[in-house]
Formats: sequence, C-alpha cells, structure tokens
Amino acid sequence: MKKLLSKLLIASLILPAILLVNPPPAYAAANFYLSPAGATVPQGTILSVAIRVSASEAIDATQANLSYPADKLDFVSINTSGSPFDLAAEKSGGGGSVRLASARTGGAVSGDKLVATVSFRAKVDSGSATINFAAGTEADNAGNPVAGGTSGGTYTFASPPPPPPPPDTTAPKITDVKATESSLKGATIEWKTDEAASSTVEYGLNTKYGLSAEGAGSTKDHKVTFTSELLIPGVTYHFRVKSADAAGNVGTGGDANFKTSGYTINVKVVDQKGEPVKGVEVTLASEIQKEKTDKEGIATFKDVAPGKHLVTVASKGGLVSSTVEVKEATEKEIALGKIVPQSAEVKITPPGTDPLWYVAALLAVLIVILVGVAVFFVWKEWQEQRGGKKGGSSTDPKNKKLGFIPIPLKADILSKPISLPPFGSPPKPKNPPEPKTPAKPKESPLAPVIQPKGEPKMEIFRADNKK
Repeated sequence: MKKLLSKLLIASLILPAILLVNPPPAYAAANFYLSPAGATVPQGTILSVAIRVSASEAIDATQANLSYPADKLDFVSINTSGSPFDLAAEKSGGGGSVRLASARTGGAVSGDKLVATVSFRAKVDSGSATINFAAGTEADNAGNPVAGGTSGGTYTFASPPPPPPPPDTTAPKITDVKATESSLKGATIEWKTDEAASSTVEYGLNTKYGLSAEGAGSTKDHKVTFTSELLIPGVTYHFRVKSADAAGNVGTGGDANFKTSGYTINVKVVDQKGEPVKGVEVTLASEIQKEKTDKEGIATFKDVAPGKHLVTVASKGGLVSSTVEVKEATEKEIALGKIVPQSAEVKITPPGTDPLWYVAALLAVLIVILVGVAVFFVWKEWQEQRGGKKGGSSTDPKNKKLGFIPIPLKADILSKPISLPPFGSPPKPKNPPEPKTPAKPKESPLAPVIQPKGEPKMEIFRADNKK
C-alpha cells in the first residue's frame, strides 16, 4: 500500500513538468486553403484556383500571398467577384508570386468564405507544380490578427488537347425512303440516314403537305407509323421525310406517295339473261384500275375509296358504263378487323340486240330513201328544162309545157325608154278594151324577123298562160 501511494505521488509531480515542456498544439481559428488542391492541366490551358478562408471567429480583412513556379505557370488574373471582402487594397501577380489584400466594408464574417480566384496558364506538358501560401498570409478582426494555418496545392501537367473538330455544317444524307405498311387511316414510312438524326414525316393531299408525324429519339434507321382521322381510305397522298442531326443540320427527302388501304369491291358483269360474262375488260375509271372478269363474270378491285365510281365494260356489244357505290366500313368492322368485300352488278347487251341499234338502222334506211327521191325529182326537172331549151315553134308541145313562146322583136326595142306609172297610181285593168282598128292581113307568128345587116338576131320570150 505504501509503495502504491509513493508511485502516485511521483506521477503527480512528473506529469505537470511534461506538459510545461511539450504543450498541446493550438487549434487554428482562420485557415487558408486552395480549391481544388490538385488537378491535371494540359499545356496551354487555364488553371483557376480559389483562395478560401475557413474562420471559426469573425474576421473583416485578409492578406493572402501565394508563390508558384514561374517556369511552369504564367500568372493571368485575379478575380474577387463573389467574395465578401469587397475592398481590395492590394491585388498583383507575376514573376512567381501573387499578393492580395482585401477588407470587408459591411462588418466581420465567419465561416467558409471565398477570398479570390487566381488564374494561371500552363507552360509545360509534363511534370508538376506546387502553389503555396507565402509568409504574411493572415486574417484580421478589427486590426487584430486571428491565428490560423495554410494549405497549398499540387498540379500535374499534360500534353495539350487535340484541336476541336471543325463545326458540323453537313445535313444527314437520306436514303431508302419507302412506305412499308398502310391502314384505312394511316401508314408506316421508313428510311435511313448516314448519321444519327431525328425522324419527321410530312404528308398531305398535295406537295404543300400540312400534316406531320415524328418518331422518338435519334437514330440512323428511321421508322414512323402514324394515323389520322383526316385520312381517307383508298386515297393516294404525298409525303416527304426530314432528319436533323445534333448540330441542327436538317436533311430533307424528295416528294413520294403512299396510299391508304381501301375497300374491296367485286363487279359482276352479266348479259340480258343474267348470265355471267367471262373475259371482258372492266375499268374502274376513278381509280384507273383495269381487270378482266373470271368465269363467274367477276372483276375484283382492291383499295378503293368510299363513294360513287364510274365503271366501264368493254365488250363485243360496245362500251357500257355504269355507276357503283362503295360504302365506308362501320366502327365495329374496323375494330374487329373484319371488312367484308362489297359487290356490284353491271348488265351488258349482246351485239344486235340493243333496241337503239334497230332505231339507228331504220333511220339510216329512211335517209337513203329520202335522198333517192330528192335526186329523182331534181333529175326529172333538169331533163324538162333541157328539153325546153332545144324547142323552136310555139306549137311544140315541149314549149307549151314549159310555158314559153318565142316572139320576134326589132333590134332597137331595147334602146327605147320604158315608161312606168307613177308610184301610188291606180293599177290598169288586166284586160282593157282594145280599140277597134281596121283589120289587117294575118301574119304568121313564126314569120322570121328581117334584121338589118350587121345587127345581132334577138329573141324575147313571154309567158303564155294559155293551155
């Protein structure tokens, strides 16, 4: 027991002596450090380090001094933006050292604060450099230094980065554009590009398009499936594709066409007896589709739009036209996917049995008969006139028939003026009484007229109303 008490007494005397000789380290109240404390810096690039202070006590001024290897780093700038120490009394750098003295005008602060950001440019492509805080670095509060420490940083150099690639100004190249599928109200369009790009399809009734659909993501193999209530079954539409790359360059494909799925209609051709007619050509005019009838007399047309359509049948009896109507499918049929083919019938007339043919033939016969009669009467009249011109005496039956009698006249009859009654005077009686004159010996009406020598012979004819 006595030995234990003696040991405790000796320990109590030795321990205070040890503490006096080696006192414990004092904890810093304001610590300066660099952020980041390490980095890889390619040659020719900028290294920016932030000078920060972590103060557990309030401070209102700082003095930060740095040293760096001038053979490896070039000083660039000091930036105090964002620092609470907004009044810079000293700010310089170069030749291996940086000095910055700043104060706060709004009162003392504590905590982790930015003092300034210092930028350097790397001069070498290998090795490393250390940036340290130099003597004189401290934080103050009302002119009184606040105890603290410092912590620098080490930075490694590397080869310069490769030059950036030139800006991309080339649009994606579009190939293999095709419509692979269609439905009553939509279609699927596929194409390829030589680089990853977006997918857009523009479509419409003409080259103005007006509607569009887009695919998701960026890819080289494009596929866009779309539907629209504005689309009509069995109708051909225009479309084009567009693809944009990451640089915003847009490639545009040429105009192309797709046709929505339509309805199926079976057109049956029969004769007047209702029997099917095989092997005749049936044309769906609105769709420009041509098909020949099978042994059942049926020509089948697919992908036909709803509505009325003109159908023509070319047979031996001629060209027969008719109208057929294609109806839209019901919502139930579309939902079930079971759309039944529709049917229509066209009746044709065999050769020689069309009533219009008989009418045309009868009209042709009548026209021939009328032309013949007209030719006969014209010929007869011509013969009669020809016979009258050859006649001589008034007693000739032909002359009497024609009503012309030659009358001899003197040569100077045409040289005498003809006296006409004044306009509006009463007409003379048709048969005025002839004055009595002494009888003269009768002369033959056919006696020749003696013409003076050298005068032309003249004759005049008058109409003889006597039979």
